[in-house]
Amino acid sequence: MKNILLSLYCITLFQASRAQYCTVGNRFTETPFFVASEIDSAMDVVYGTALNWQGQPESLTANFYFPKLSVDSMAARPFIMLVHGGSFLGGTAKGLNFDCMEFAKRGFVAATLNYRLGWAAAANCNGDTTSMSLAIYRSIQDAHAALRFAVANAAQYGIDTAWMFAGGNSAGAFTTANLAFVNQAEFNARAPFCQQTLGNLDTSGNSLTTSFTIKGLFHNWGAIIDIDFLKAADAIPMISFTGELDNISQTDSGHYADCLNYPYLWGSRSIYNKLVSLGACANLTVVLGGGHGVYKDTHEQDLFRIQKASCFFKSLFCHTCTSFYTTDSIPADCSARVNSTNHVEEENTARIYPNPFSRETAIYADHFLRDASLILYNCLGQVAKQLPHLSGQTITLERDNLLPGLYFLHLTESNQKIAAKRIIITD
Repeated sequence: MKNILLSLYCITLFQASRAQYCTVGNRFTETPFFVASEIDSAMDVVYGTALNWQGQPESLTANFYFPKLSVDSMAARPFIMLVHGGSFLGGTAKGLNFDCMEFAKRGFVAATLNYRLGWAAAANCNGDTTSMSLAIYRSIQDAHAALRFAVANAAQYGIDTAWMFAGGNSAGAFTTANLAFVNQAEFNARAPFCQQTLGNLDTSGNSLTTSFTIKGLFHNWGAIIDIDFLKAADAIPMISFTGELDNISQTDSGHYADCLNYPYLWGSRSIYNKLVSLGACANLTVVLGGGHGVYKDTHEQDLFRIQKASCFFKSLFCHTCTSFYTTDSIPADCSARVNSTNHVEEENTARIYPNPFSRETAIYADHFLRDASLILYNCLGQVAKQLPHLSGQTITLERDNLLPGLYFLHLTESNQKIAAKRIIITD
């Protein structure tokens, strides 16, 4: 009975935090909620120690950014862990300090970590693949250790452990996707020598035994070691960005860096398609003609991805996430979100049939409308369609170019809302 009550208490807290995160105005949107002076940081925090690829002990460190507890009304905030790229050879945590600062300004707690680098790389695709696999395995071990550390120190940084996200760029995206989608047995099926050499994926780096659950991924031009390892039980929401012509982490699938000697991987579009097929919400932006590392050359491009990710995560808080695939650079715009809590359905004023629909549907009002207006909002609160100056008792709503997903329909007459309905457009 005690365990049942504890479970119900935890579920209640989770639901309350999600509702709170959905209704806090411009927090967790494309718009900063705090200014830089209201953000605190903890640099070079040691989250573990492990042997590097040369067999020497290495301190594992991370940089944390978070709204100052003295200015933030929330004692616990959603957390995102970011992992840098560099082909498992180079890069440092500081390369994502800007990203962490921007997420923190939007209300998140964010961390960027250093992890063990190094393998026997060589020119002309002649690197040692065993050494490469061990490098990948070490990165996932270190990501596990960092997340255990974040949970163990949640009170210090103000982390809500019910809402933890992960992501990164290139090798970092690869690390966090495989952390989320690949378990020990599956990794052993591809490279059993890794566990034999380095131990378990989830016990290296520190002795902490805290557990964590990743609720979503911020995936930038990465991949997964085997798409068949992604099962329904692992399917979590993901927002991702990739270039159509990426020859390092191919958009669909292929050998790493186009080297037949290197592992065959499945890229962002393959992961997106698999997640959608499994019923998980996923957003993917594919840059036509783009290569490896799209939207990373300037702070403005970094911001574009950060803003999109913030709005994506907010849609999870609000339970309004819908899958979305685009080749356009559509800016994020969820600060004026119309939350589902604002859509009180009024069954006696109008009805919609069919709903869901694929081509068109009809709105049947309970009286003859004069100079009415219909506004259709998408799940980000953006106006997707607007029909002014309507008259009659039946109104036809055509799909036109609207994407599949959840929408909110408002029907007004004489500037008074007479109906608010949820509608679903299918393929």
